[in-house]
Amino acid sequence: MLLANLKPVDEYHPNNQRVAILREPFKMDLGFAEIPEPNEDEIRIKIAFVGICGSDLECYRGNRHPEFLSFPNRLGHEVGGIVDKVGKNISSIKKGDKATCRYVRGAFAEYIVCEPFDFFKVHRKRLSILSTEPRSDIDMRRFYQEAVQLVLDGLINTKQMITHIYPLSQIQEAFELRNDKSDDKSIHVLIQCT
Repeated sequence: MLLANLKPVDEYHPNNQRVAILREPFKMDLGFAEIPEPNEDEIRIKIAFVGICGSDLECYRGNRHPEFLSFPNRLGHEVGGIVDKVGKNISSIKKGDKATCRYVRGAFAEYIVCEPFDFFKVHRKRLSILSTEPRSDIDMRRFYQEAVQLVLDGLINTKQMITHIYPLSQIQEAFELRNDKSDDKSIHVLIQCT
């Protein structure tokens, strides 16, 4: 999994975006980074939502330090958004396409860039989804495709699975809820980034 290349800047930088930063275990807050430009082989995604994954929660708790991360750090890799800009060597993806991206860490932000490893489109019921699943992770790719098909076939009601949506500005509260072991009502918590 790649860390999104986001250059830290101050809040007065003319081309800034908000990004969530894990300062230490159990402490998330916001910082600023420059909005990245895609190179000729990348796309830029304007992030709509990022889910809080179990691996994010383990990092939040400090359970993966120091083997996996150091502090401060950025979390988030379950991305859903819109392609905002396309590098000149990208021909099958266009601005405005809906996209998912699972293999770029540090995505609790407003924008990220990534290289489309293995994009595929799903055209059913007027839905177009793009994914960055690497070919080397064939099992995850198959599970992802099967899950998308279940949603498209109406066999999974995603609205019932998403129990909480927090704005990026409330990232700390979202992680506190997700970390609350006594909470039996939360299923999936999303961060609305833009």
